[in-house]
Amino acid sequence: MALAMPAAGRIWTVDPDIERTNVARSYFERAGMADAIEIINSPALDVLPTFPQRNIDVIYLDADTADADLLELCVQMLKRSGLVIVDNMLGAGEVAAEPAANDPEDVKALRAFHKTFINHPQLDATIVPIGDGIGIGARID
Repeated sequence: MALAMPAAGRIWTVDPDIERTNVARSYFERAGMADAIEIINSPALDVLPTFPQRNIDVIYLDADTADADLLELCVQMLKRSGLVIVDNMLGAGEVAAEPAANDPEDVKALRAFHKTFINHPQLDATIVPIGDGIGIGARID
């Protein structure tokens, strides 16, 4: 992404896992893009409520859990026609199965997140069934 963006572009990555972001930083440096990417080592729900940037073009959401509050924070940061892309929407296929009383809580939560994502009043959203599922939503207002 950094190699494809305009010179004035900027990427922020929010991840509390310092070990993982240190590995990522080494790749950013080898690509010559470390100055264009800012790593924020904190949980997203701690950072985004006061994050100063707005009118963002693309937000890639790859959180450990589907969280409607996190989605709402992301949508408010997008510019009109900006995209929110959500990874792991199909939960290894369990989400698409017929709901059962003994479904794990994470599967129930992901199903609820689907409904929130697809029906969000500020998004034109869909889920693409490739890999583990990709949600793509364009901000419409």
